[in-house]
Amino acid sequence: MKQWRAQPSWQALQARDRLNRVVRAFFQERGVTEISTPVLGSRGSPDCHLRSMEVRVEDDRHFLQTSPEFAMKRVLATYGQAIFQICPAFRQADQGRLHNPEFSILEWYQPEFEIGDLMKEVLALIRSLPDGKADWAQEPRQVSYKESFLNEFGIDPNLVPLAELKSIVEKCTQQEVSHLGHFDDEMERSDCLDYLFSERIVTNFSGLTWVVDFPVCQAALAEIDEAGQTARRFELYAQGIELANGYQELTDAMAMQSRFKQWNQYRANRGLPCMDIDQRLLAAVPELPRTAGVAMGLDRLMMVWLDAENIAEVMPFVWPVS
Repeated sequence: MKQWRAQPSWQALQARDRLNRVVRAFFQERGVTEISTPVLGSRGSPDCHLRSMEVRVEDDRHFLQTSPEFAMKRVLATYGQAIFQICPAFRQADQGRLHNPEFSILEWYQPEFEIGDLMKEVLALIRSLPDGKADWAQEPRQVSYKESFLNEFGIDPNLVPLAELKSIVEKCTQQEVSHLGHFDDEMERSDCLDYLFSERIVTNFSGLTWVVDFPVCQAALAEIDEAGQTARRFELYAQGIELANGYQELTDAMAMQSRFKQWNQYRANRGLPCMDIDQRLLAAVPELPRTAGVAMGLDRLMMVWLDAENIAEVMPFVWPVS
C-alpha cells in the first residue's frame, strides 16, 4: 500500500508561512478581499484534462474542486468586487516532480482589468516576495504562442491540418505518441500542440517568460479576439515551470454553455464520463463584470523561489511516485 510521507525541511514550512503572509498583505494593500468557497461540490469539471476526484455523500456524487474558478465567478457575479482565494485543489493522475493530486492554488479576479493590467499585477506579486533564490527583478521575456510555432515548425497552430500536426509530433519523437489518441477533434489538436510546446519550445525558456496569443482550441474559458484567431489568455513561466494561467474572462453565457457541451463531447469521444453542466454558473455569467482572472500554483511558486527540484521539498505531504 502506498503511504504518505513528509519530506520538506522545517525551514521550507516556515518559508510557506512567509509566502502566505506576503500574498495576503499584497492583496490587502490593493483592496482585494479574501473569500472562501466550498472545496466539495455537486459538479465536476467538464474539461478533459482536469480529472475530478469523486466523493460519495450517502448516495449522491460530489466532486473535489479542480480549482475554485466556478464558485468564485458566482461570487464575482453577485458582488462585482475584486476577490482572491488561497485553497487546496485536487486532480486525479497528477503526480510527479511538478504535480501532486492535492496542491495549493491562489486564484484572483480583478473587475474592469484588461489582461495586460493583470499581467502587471502578477509580476508585482512575485516581486513582493522576500529575497529568495529566484531573480524576480529581471524584465520578463514575452513569447507569442502562434509566432513560436511559426518560428519552430513553420506552421500556424490554428490553421495547420490535424494530420500534418500529428505527423510533426511523430517526427519529433521518432515514434507514434499513443497517449495523444486518434480522435480527430480540436481537443486532439490542443493535445498535439501542448506536446510540441512543452517538448520543443518551453525547454528553451530561461528566467521569467510570458506566453500570449494562444490558439482558439486552447481558449478554455477565455475570450477569443475579434478576428477569431487567438484566445485572450496568458501563462507565466519561471525557468520553464508554469506558474500562472490567466484569462480575459468569458462573460457570454451562451458561448460558455457551448464550450461546456463541446468539452463533454470530447469526453465522450475519449470514453470519459460526461459531467453535468453547472447551471448556477451559467445563470450568473450575465452578471459578471468585465474581468481578468488568474490562477497560480503556490507550490510551484515556492519551488522556484527556494530553488527546489521537486514539489515534495515544499509540501508537508506528497503521494510518493514509487
